[in-house]
Parts: sequence; C-alpha cells; structure tokens
Amino acid sequence: MADYSTIKGFTIQTIAGDPSNPGEGQVWYNSTSATVKGYGQQGTAAWASGGTVNNPRKYVSSGGLVSAAWIAGGETPGVVHTTHEEYDGTSWTETANTNTARAYMGGAGTNTASLTFGGWIPPAAPNVQDLTESWNATSWTEVADLNAARRQGTSQGTQTAALFIGGKKNGGAPTQTGETESWNGTSWSEIADLGTARYNTQGSTQGTPSSGLIVGGATGGSRASQCETFNGTSWTEVNNVNTVKVTGGGAGVETFALAWGGINPPFYSCEQWNGTCWTEVADTSVASYGTGHAGTATTAWQAAGMSPAGPFPDSTEEWATPLATKTFTAS
Repeated sequence: MADYSTIKGFTIQTIAGDPSNPGEGQVWYNSTSATVKGYGQQGTAAWASGGTVNNPRKYVSSGGLVSAAWIAGGETPGVVHTTHEEYDGTSWTETANTNTARAYMGGAGTNTASLTFGGWIPPAAPNVQDLTESWNATSWTEVADLNAARRQGTSQGTQTAALFIGGKKNGGAPTQTGETESWNGTSWSEIADLGTARYNTQGSTQGTPSSGLIVGGATGGSRASQCETFNGTSWTEVNNVNTVKVTGGGAGVETFALAWGGINPPFYSCEQWNGTCWTEVADTSVASYGTGHAGTATTAWQAAGMSPAGPFPDSTEEWATPLATKTFTAS
C-alpha cells in the first residue's frame, strides 16, 4: 500500500499540539498526544439567517464570499437601481453606486475587486445591455463591453478572469442564447456555446474561464433540468439536477457546487454536486428567487431577491458546513 508521502507528495506535519487555525482537509501528527488528527466536516451543513440588506430588490448582480460579499443594481416594480452594498458576514453597508442603473446583470469577483456586466433597463424592449463596469474598492469604472448584449445569463469567476454564459437577447419574449463569453481583465471573447441555449440558470460562481458548471434554467416556455460542465474549450452535458431550478442561487466550483431555490416549486430545494451527481441537502429557510448569491459549496450565501408570495425579502441566508478537529484511530 502506498504511504501518505507517495500519495500527497509530502509527509504529515508534526506539531507539539494542534494548529491554531487549521484549513479544511489539513492532516497533522500531534506529538504531545501521539495522535494523527485532521480538520474537516463534522455534522450536517444547513442554512442560517444573516444580516438584512438596506434596499430590498430583485435580480441584482453579486459576488464574493459570505464574509466579503456584494450586491449591485437590481429592480423594484418599474425601477432599476444603481445601489451597491457590501457584506462583512454580519451587516450590509451601502457604498458607491454603479454608473448605470440595471437589473438582470452578471457579476464576478470580491467586494474589493468586482465586475458587473450585461443586464436590462426596463420597460422599453429590447434595451438589453452590453455594458461592463469594474469596482476597485472605491468606485465603479466602465470598461470594455460584451460582444453580445444580453440579460439573465449565468456568471462566474473573478474581476480579471470571468465567464458570462447564456441568457436572453431581448427584453420581451424569450430569445434564449447559448453564447459564452470569457473576460481576461481587458476584453471579452466569444468561446464555445452551451449544448442547450437557456437563461435564468444557476452556476458555479467560483468557476474560471477554464472550468465551470451551469444547471437548470429556462428554454423558451419550458424549464430545464440539464447540467453542463466546461473544460475551457467545450461544454459537456452531465447528470441532471433532481429538482428543476429557475432563477435560483448557485455557488462553488465545477467539481463541488450547490444549486438552490428559484421560481419553480419546491422553492426551498437545495442540492449539492460532487462532480458526478446531484444530492438533495438541507432546504433554504426563505423561499426566494432572483437573489444575490455566491460563495463556495461549504460556505455559500444568498440575499435580497423576490418571494413567490410577492414581497421583496431583505434577508440574508448563509450555508455553513460545520468543521472540527478529528482524531484518527485504527479500525
């Protein structure tokens, strides 16, 4: 049998005690207790309530981790917004507004280095947008436009390496597209189309231009359950999600992701992707769609959006996976 150093490429660290701030998956030898220990999931992940947003609205642009998140723009009936808020894991704070009021945009990056792109300015149709704005922790600046103006696409990545996937190319009747564009920090380039053109999908918000995932969404008047992964060159259809999700939330990477909520009942459904299949996990507490959302498959978040009952929720929900130190014993 291969030993640890052969498998991992390094030996287990020896410490006289336990590390003060271990990382998930870290393994070490505690020389004081003469035990091998590791840090990882202990218990069941679940959703919990967080801080309230200052300006409830739907179809915002968003990004970041649960302790450093952001939302921008969005819509309330008949009005689009420039409002930009940042979250520190406890409370939301308004910061400098975007230059152009829009809803249904894409978003990528952290709360100190982010990007928002595309979208829609109602009520006139088509009025879809190709605008891209970049945030430097102080102000928003317009940068290079998308090649194809659209709304309701799925976005993932960072301020300097992002994807905008699918969407609608007008403001009225569905004209879904499978177009995918890649951002390199300076300009957008068209790359491989989706296998199934659609809009209002969920995705792996921490994905990159060389790896990504989208799931669910809508194709005209129908709702989709297809899941596709991206390898930097082409999209490949993989196992479907169990419950169709449209305009819901998503987080994670191509091999480990979450998808939840949406306008399609059951509104609370949350599923986890392990790189091969989807498994139902703990439901959200708030039924909502068109939310701001991002994060990882172990620490995700959603905020604002629209409730199926009608009101605009001001709530934030946080997905947390309990982590703890475990002592390994012979079995």
